[in-house]
Amino acid sequence: MRLVDITDSADHPHVQARVDALIQGASHTQVNKRYVCKNGARLRVHERLSVIRDERGQPASLLLLSFEPVEGEDAPQGMNMFVSSEHR
Repeated sequence: MRLVDITDSADHPHVQARVDALIQGASHTQVNKRYVCKNGARLRVHERLSVIRDERGQPASLLLLSFEPVEGEDAPQGMNMFVSSEHR
């Protein structure tokens, strides 16, 4: 399963734009998005993404830190942190 498979489809365009910026040369970015749980509920998160490049400077993988915001806030609080890495 890929992260895109569990991301709310309404969030795909702005998340993809951030990933595209990473591929084009940015070193890191941040995005607010929602994950879709098995029961259909949405989990709102703030994510920090960084690109890991190979010896030629090409994107090799992404490092992703997800923070679950405190109710009513969009800023990362670091209370619940999930770490994921997705190879390309």
